[in-house]
Amino acid sequence: MTEQALDDGAAVVIWPESTVPLAFDSTPFYRDWVVAASASRGVDVILGSVAVDETDQTKAWNSAYLVGGGEVRARYDKIKLVPFGEYVPMRGLLFFAEKLVKEVGEFRAGENDEPLVGRFRYGIAVCYEIVFPHVVRSEVQKGAEILVTVTNDAWFGRSAAPRQHLQSARLRAIETDRFLLRAATTGISAVVDPNGRIVGSIPLEETGIILATVSARQTITPYVRFGDWFAIISIVATAVALFFQERGGGQA
Repeated sequence: MTEQALDDGAAVVIWPESTVPLAFDSTPFYRDWVVAASASRGVDVILGSVAVDETDQTKAWNSAYLVGGGEVRARYDKIKLVPFGEYVPMRGLLFFAEKLVKEVGEFRAGENDEPLVGRFRYGIAVCYEIVFPHVVRSEVQKGAEILVTVTNDAWFGRSAAPRQHLQSARLRAIETDRFLLRAATTGISAVVDPNGRIVGSIPLEETGIILATVSARQTITPYVRFGDWFAIISIVATAVALFFQERGGGQA
């Protein structure tokens, strides 16, 4: 499918989270194929994979790699982990708790939200990180020109959750005035424009390729500049108005 996309002129290829059940760093044939493809075609490939520390196998991250120009250019480690899915919070106190996802190890949280730099400056969100506006906002403040989210929504089945997850991603595109590329292992994959419109998609449990034209954006929206202050001020103003309305009603 990647080769087909490249034959059709793709310059950037996004693979979903958990596309290949192998560690990218420690699987030579997997890594070599992606590196060679990026070199021969001059493309950026962004893919999700588990990253393991070479000197300490107990340290692992849920990561996204940027491969371009025949080399691994950068790696982003997921910052907002899923509690009880990717780690157990307060393990010292909740010693009796087990993770819901037994197949993966105890992931460590990433600490660097700098964009991955290739053809564009990519702001990465792995899976449910995309529902946190401040994660994406920080990446855009640091220069992200295009948003990319890789996810595996398989555990949601055919419930409403995959659609809700996509709607959250569309909000991030609107808030930041950026194109958003979303690759989901079982769907819904989509390309979203800066106005939140879906310009191409692959439905749940279907295989396919989305070809779309996107562009880098450097605009700074009010949300990127000021964050949630407008919402906070609105909540406070509403609470104050209700308080005085209640007092006025009581005196009457």
